[in-house]
Amino acid sequence: MFSDPKKNPKSWESYFKDILRRFYGPSNMKDIPDSYGGDFGIECYSFSGHAFQCYLPEQFGDKEKLTKAQKNKIRNDIYKFTTKNLKEFTNLFEGIEISRWILATPEYYDSDMALYCSAKSSKVRKLGLPYVSDDFQILLQTESDYKSEVNA
Repeated sequence: MFSDPKKNPKSWESYFKDILRRFYGPSNMKDIPDSYGGDFGIECYSFSGHAFQCYLPEQFGDKEKLTKAQKNKIRNDIYKFTTKNLKEFTNLFEGIEISRWILATPEYYDSDMALYCSAKSSKVRKLGLPYVSDDFQILLQTESDYKSEVNA
């Protein structure tokens, strides 16, 4: 029997990481467990430079509340990615440039999210961090971006 991964945040995280392992291959992914001290603001990353943060909002029905919650999540975790955990990420990503920071979420509806992500991406690029590429972008992705992997 198939369990709905959208029932709790840990199920969503596990489900989306399974999708990513199918997409990138297990030897091309690095998991960041959060059992001791948190995950630094990412769940995992690919050796091709894509960092992922999974996020299951409490509700999806109200577009305005969903958009606000997703913006808050991005703002808080990009702060961790660029400032709070600078030393940890500098060590973790040595030799890898992150070109994409991706919020993996079940749904998003508001085109304002594209504008928000673009503006935040520009601010991150201007920081000149050693592990951030010149073409860095913040994106939102859902399972529909990985249809083949979901169907498998």
